[in-house]
Amino acid sequence: MPCLYTHAPIDLVIIMLGTNDLKSRFCVAPYDIASGAGFLVNIVQSSFAGPGGKAPRVLLVAPPPLAKLAGGEFEYMFAGGEEMSKELAPFYKATAEAYGCDYLDAAQFVVTSSIDGVHFELSGHQKLGEAIASAVKEMF
Repeated sequence: MPCLYTHAPIDLVIIMLGTNDLKSRFCVAPYDIASGAGFLVNIVQSSFAGPGGKAPRVLLVAPPPLAKLAGGEFEYMFAGGEEMSKELAPFYKATAEAYGCDYLDAAQFVVTSSIDGVHFELSGHQKLGEAIASAVKEMF
């Protein structure tokens, strides 16, 4: 809430979190990751940080699935995460529908890098940025 109010008025909050929650040390299921994102959506929608003292709009973005994690520290950190990451988008979509906010599936525009399986390549950042910009234009 403090971040919302110190930056008010805010037209839109874009939330794309959840990939790091797939780390095996957290033991969090895809449903619970999406529920956590929903908790943040609820905070934004319960605020008065938007124009005219209303709540800002929210765009909830489902992170893309992890790529094949072949070796290295990420394979260890995200053990089991590759399969779980494939389940995130449907839960994020259901969360967006439950809260009545806008939704975007990042996997429709970008894949994670084959280098580490978690992050985006430079071109992926651009593609996702363009997709989000397009979605925002449609919202407003």
